[in-house]
Amino acid sequence: MEWTIHLGFIGLFLGCFLAATIIPLSSEAILSAFLLLKFDSLTCLFVASLGNWFGGITTYYLGWIAQKKIKSSLSKTTNSRSLKIVNRCGMYSAFFCWLPFIGDAIAFLLGYVKAKAFPVFLLMLSGKFFRYLLLIYFYKNL
Repeated sequence: MEWTIHLGFIGLFLGCFLAATIIPLSSEAILSAFLLLKFDSLTCLFVASLGNWFGGITTYYLGWIAQKKIKSSLSKTTNSRSLKIVNRCGMYSAFFCWLPFIGDAIAFLLGYVKAKAFPVFLLMLSGKFFRYLLLIYFYKNL
């Protein structure tokens, strides 16, 4: 994680981007380190949100590509189970793509079932932004 700090805001963006993909990183820890080092919190909010959002979009498209590549090898029951999960929660589950461990799976699954990209991306950005906003708020008020 030290490399992110040496790169400044580019490092924050890259760290948060990678944390939103299948690479096991904690974007909250990366953002917290930047806040502890007195980087501008508003800039951190926007950079971290955008980096994590682009990582989520990447994971969505990985699911979309996977569906095309492995569709023939999956049974129809497997495809219908995936559709049931997303249909039950709908595209609103994209708001929770920030959750640890399951957030990446949500983004991947939404791409896999080809949920409408624009609303998914908008909900994803909202969730990621508000998560960082709360983190910064609690950091400032402790």
